[in-house]
Amino acid sequence: MADEDGAKGRWFHETLYDSVRIGFEADRVLHEESTEHFSLALIENARFGKVLMLDGITQVTTEDEFIYHEMVSHVPIYAHGSAREVLIIGGGDCGMAEEVLKHGSIERLTQVEIDRSVVDFSKEHFASFNAPVFEDARFNLVIDDGAGFVAGTEDRFDVVIVETVGVGQSETIRPIRSAPARCCSRPGSTPICTGCWRRAASPSPRTACRSSSATNWSARCAICRGRSDM
Repeated sequence: MADEDGAKGRWFHETLYDSVRIGFEADRVLHEESTEHFSLALIENARFGKVLMLDGITQVTTEDEFIYHEMVSHVPIYAHGSAREVLIIGGGDCGMAEEVLKHGSIERLTQVEIDRSVVDFSKEHFASFNAPVFEDARFNLVIDDGAGFVAGTEDRFDVVIVETVGVGQSETIRPIRSAPARCCSRPGSTPICTGCWRRAASPSPRTACRSSSATNWSARCAICRGRSDM
């Protein structure tokens, strides 16, 4: 969400929490559009560099993207210990993919993103961290609904990372949360599934995080609590 604030210029405010207001002053508004699935805004901010927002929710900034992407990617891979096949649902800026592919042991990374325009946009504007992804033969991009992909794929993965935004309705999240049982069952593998998403189904949206094995979606969050005992 954006507004005008006198001489200070245009401000873009977070819409995730009703009781919290966080804003970015735009030195420049680089791009605004409504895609098939999201309202997208890209701005430049003096402190955080380029800032990408979808439906008023900050997705990535060039100055601190590594904090989130490193934790959500490396923790489950190291916790697994011998991951070779990884699935990312969401993550259209490809920052997580860039971190996953730093692991030489990964043989294949499949990323399922519902909106190609977000990936194309991020490829153009966030090449500073995601350029290596698109040159890596191990990277397989699938443009599809995450829930539909999980329900229909015959592929199996060692690690599943779920990141969705703005579509956290129960009918969408429930099939994705079945990913551990549906996708993490490769013979000889000890599967791990982690996820972070913003839920929009309740009057007071909040961020929900879960970590699980193939048989138990636990309330523990190894990423947010800095734990590796999933």
